[in-house]
Amino acid sequence: MLKLISGISIFVLLAACTMSASQEEALNKQTSLYLKSLNEGAVLYAVSRTHPAYVKYAKEKGDSFFTKTFTPAPISEYSFTSPSVEHIEKKGNQIHVKFKIEEYAYYGTTEEQKDRLIAISEDAGKTWFFMPFSIYKDKSIGKDLIRIL
Repeated sequence: MLKLISGISIFVLLAACTMSASQEEALNKQTSLYLKSLNEGAVLYAVSRTHPAYVKYAKEKGDSFFTKTFTPAPISEYSFTSPSVEHIEKKGNQIHVKFKIEEYAYYGTTEEQKDRLIAISEDAGKTWFFMPFSIYKDKSIGKDLIRIL
């Protein structure tokens, strides 16, 4: 949790010139809660903060795909930590933030992988939704989603 908080603090410093204080505050809070929900297996909260275009896509693929997509691995196997901003893009009310998230495996392994996560606000930074960057890049998923990164 300390790494998560320190990562969020670093984000504040990096994004200070790009977003207003209220936009940063909303993003920091919602990013922290989203990662915490992933780490603790709070599926309902994670789905509620996942971008609706991705949730709709997963629902259209069927129950087993939806369940597999949003069911976390056992809590003791991994942890998402240290979000750091790679890129921020704004266009009108749209704000898209690309994060690098570190994923640590437990059970004595020292493996570490870095995932990319996109935070998307369509209301000038008041609310934020998330999706993996690999999904964001796939234009066949969420065809109505405006992509600005």
